[in-house]
Amino acid sequence: MKIELILTQTVEQLEHMNEALAALRRQLLPGQPKKFAILAEGPLEEIRRLQAEAELLTTQIATAAPWLPKRMIKELDGVVLTTDLPEHGLAKDDIGTVVLVHEGGKGCTVEFMTLAGKTIAVVTLLANQVRSIAKDEIAHARSVAIAS
Repeated sequence: MKIELILTQTVEQLEHMNEALAALRRQLLPGQPKKFAILAEGPLEEIRRLQAEAELLTTQIATAAPWLPKRMIKELDGVVLTTDLPEHGLAKDDIGTVVLVHEGGKGCTVEFMTLAGKTIAVVTLLANQVRSIAKDEIAHARSVAIAS
């Protein structure tokens, strides 16, 4: 079986497990947090296993196809904006934190904050509107106009 097909199936399984866990959370967490914690243990272990499998498969694909990005952007990754977004007060090269990855990496929701920790914008972007931070880059500060 091709690696890409296995990755697709793994991501689909991961999405189903996340949906099942979300349904369990909606059903049990508000009134029965202990029961939720016990019942969520199995799905969480499976989600971790699927995430590790997806990461390994992604690495294998990237190694076999050098024109692909080295690794997929994940939640809580720092990313660099590749385009200006003046409607949100953001400029190319601003740095944000991924808070949610959509459709297996086709897009993501990114939070952009001041250095003091005030959120400027939370924006959903396409994958080509952000990139990973390179190891040899340094942050650059700029002033922004923010509502108080």
